[in-house]
Parts: sequence; structure tokens; C-alpha cells
Amino acid sequence: MSGLRWTGLCAAVGTLTFVAGLSPRLVRSLNVRRAAAAVATSGHTVGAVTTPAPIVVEFGDYECSPCAAADTAMARLLSKWRFVLRFHYLPSERDHPYAFEAAVAAECAATQNRFEPMHHLLFRRRADFGAVSWAMLAAAAGVFDTTAFTACMDGDAAARVVVGDIAMGRLLRLRQTPAFLLGSAVYYGVPQDSTIERYVRDHQP
Repeated sequence: MSGLRWTGLCAAVGTLTFVAGLSPRLVRSLNVRRAAAAVATSGHTVGAVTTPAPIVVEFGDYECSPCAAADTAMARLLSKWRFVLRFHYLPSERDHPYAFEAAVAAECAATQNRFEPMHHLLFRRRADFGAVSWAMLAAAAGVFDTTAFTACMDGDAAARVVVGDIAMGRLLRLRQTPAFLLGSAVYYGVPQDSTIERYVRDHQP
């Protein structure tokens, strides 16, 4: 799995726009807009709300303590206001040695329609990373076929999704996690209630 991280990242970046004759700044501006639009319509939906509704995009890391706090906060906010939360992976392997594998584990759980339970469980049990197998964590999240889950962990498909998210996060120049995209604005850390409330209120369809 780890061998494709660099090649997968290059492939993901390679899907963006490179146009001869345009200035690097303009090309980057085109790519950022394209990336922002892409992450708002992809990733995993957390919560029961579906579009049309205001879209909040989150980039997170399962070993990140502020991300765990943000997960708790967003669950509460989703119960109060109607919006769609799209989650994308942005693991920091430099600081968090298990973050990439945790993201792959979440993606593999998603293949059995257990993304959201696994997503919340990974934040709650991040202290168990390295001591408890990913398959055991998946089973605790309700993944019924742990053999297929383990095969997914050993394969490349889920890892490609993670490296694609990393590529988008880098293109958007996200500096840390959690990072929230509210339209064209980027917010870092646990979002304040008033920030989400104002955005949701102002962007109702």
C-alpha cells in the first residue's frame, strides 16, 4: 500500500489543469477553483442530510486531537442545523504514524457501507492505533466481512482515494487539520457555533 502513495499523489495532481501559455498564478487559480468544486461534491457525507443544503467540507486526520474534538462538535451542530458535511482525508504522517492507515481503514469500511460508524470510532479510539488491529476496530464499527476488509487494507484502491484527498488538500494549501471550507473561506480548528450557523443561514437553497 505505501508504495503507491507518491505515484498516487502524482496521478491525482496530474488530473488537474495545466495549460500552455497561461501564467503559473492563473493556472493555480483555475486549479484551486476546480479543486474546491470537486471536494464539495465528493468525499463521504457525515450525517443524514442530503442536498440541496449548504455544504461544509472538512479535511481531517484520525490521529489529530483537535479533529476528534471537531467530530464531536460537528455531530452536535448537525443535530441543530440543516447542512451537508463532506469529509476528506488529510493525514499528517510526519506527526501521526498511523494516520494514513487509519484513513485507508475508514475507506475500506466505506466499501461495506460502514464509513460513518468507522469514522466516529476511529476518532474515539485513536489511542488504540498500533495496539489493536484495523480489522478488530472495523468489527467494532459493524463491518461484517473482516476478511474482505483486510483484503481492502492490503490492496491499492482505498489508498488511492486517500492520496487523492491529500493532493487536493495540498493544492488548496491547507496548513493543518481540521480544516473546514465554507464556500471560499477556510477555517482551522474546532468550528464555532456562530460561524456554522451564519454560513448555513446565509446559504440555504
